[in-house]
Amino acid sequence: MKAVFSIYLLLLITAGYSQAVNQHYYKVKSEDYLAQEKLKLAEQYADSALMIAINSNNDDSLAAAYELRLTVHEIKMDYQSALIDARMIVAHRDSAAQGRLRTVLAEAKFIQKQESQTHAGEVASLRDLIQNLERNKSEGQVSLLIILAALGILLLIVIIVLVRKTLQTRDLIEQSKVESRRLQSFKEMLSHLLGSNLKDSLSSFENMNKSLANQLETMNKEESIQFLRRIQATAAELKFKLSNVVEWVEYQADTNEITPVSIESKELVQKVITRLKGEIDEKKIITDVFMPDGQILFADRQMIETVLDNLVSNAIKHTPEGGAITFFAGRKHGLITVGVKDTGRGMTVEMISKLFTISSARTDQKGRGLGLVLSKELIERNGGRMYVDSKVGEGSSFYFSLPEGKL
Repeated sequence: MKAVFSIYLLLLITAGYSQAVNQHYYKVKSEDYLAQEKLKLAEQYADSALMIAINSNNDDSLAAAYELRLTVHEIKMDYQSALIDARMIVAHRDSAAQGRLRTVLAEAKFIQKQESQTHAGEVASLRDLIQNLERNKSEGQVSLLIILAALGILLLIVIIVLVRKTLQTRDLIEQSKVESRRLQSFKEMLSHLLGSNLKDSLSSFENMNKSLANQLETMNKEESIQFLRRIQATAAELKFKLSNVVEWVEYQADTNEITPVSIESKELVQKVITRLKGEIDEKKIITDVFMPDGQILFADRQMIETVLDNLVSNAIKHTPEGGAITFFAGRKHGLITVGVKDTGRGMTVEMISKLFTISSARTDQKGRGLGLVLSKELIERNGGRMYVDSKVGEGSSFYFSLPEGKL
């Protein structure tokens, strides 16, 4: 019987290992085809990895498979499928977290049960000791004192152990409750972000495509070019928002490691300006860079590029045609401060007070939302701080300070 059970257990382990190997193989193949820009093949292998994950019924494997599909759909600009993938990632991560929560609670109950059994054995031993001592009580008062002393010491030990284990169990349960509340809050915030930050942009993009399809035959060449440029701008904005949502989710899940390096602040700003030059030239915006050469800050390059992309994109959006965006930097007390100033409408004190909260990203009425929330979190994660200074009619200035040297 033991031999049959061992063979069955070995078959189960082998099957699970085979599924993991197959899923990893399809994942690697999909990433290879993505690198070769063979999107159809990349999507087929991503779907195969998902099917294996579905058969495994493992939430972590399912979340990883949907993350692979999200990357493929984002590159294909299939944003509705990407939105579904993002929701499935959250659902399976939530399910995996709840499973871990149930495991912690089960372990706590198991520990409490074991301790109860241990204490029962200690009490039985104590009872036996008392009975033995009572049988020898004729030996005199000394024996009675020994019994009382032993009883007192043993009871004290039992009480100490009980209190300590009860406190440990209570701490485990409290930690589980805190984690459960955090997951629920994260789930609600992500639901709002997916609904408010992407739904309108997806609808706008879909409506523009429908309008182009209906009016294409009646448009002249110039009108078609202008319409296609609007669609391209909307698609770029949608991709930017989707990237912010994905990066924010990864930040909340703490999956992105920080890799700080030495960065020349002026070179980084000029790189972002070059990347967004098309949007800057389209609105005839003047860019002035007042930053000394050689000012080095120490942070994760990709994260700080994301911050600058958000700040400059917001500045372009809120600067009128023919306006100006100014970049400046300074050094004080071992910190490098970088600033981006626009000549837009500016903001009220009330708008500034809500600027870096997740609630402002729900409505996104002024075009500022999750990007600024994400930027502030990335700056703080790199050991820095972010500030804003704005007045209605006088534009807005956003600053962030980061360490000059290695922390």
